[in-house]
Amino acid sequence: RSHEYTEANGRFALSVDPNNQALRDYCHHVADLRAAGKPTIPSTIDLETKTNPFLRAPQLISALGLPDNTLPHAAFAKVRQLKDNFSSKNTIRVLFL
Repeated sequence: RSHEYTEANGRFALSVDPNNQALRDYCHHVADLRAAGKPTIPSTIDLETKTNPFLRAPQLISALGLPDNTLPHAAFAKVRQLKDNFSSKNTIRVLFL
């Protein structure tokens, strides 16, 4: 039996990439699946490249407040740092805004 982390990961992803419509749509889909007691996995590479902030880190440089000349690995490290310190209890619910 697998653990379901998709909703929590979606909350984090929305905290760093709130204007990503594909991510917002996916989070709604995940909420519907979980409400129906269905699993949210597996995923696809296509979906992950559109919704995963670690894979999207280079596109999030300005949203992360980093200088435009930030290297992709540094953007990834910033996303990792934010994830390490993320608490969904202290965030605004942006999922259904």
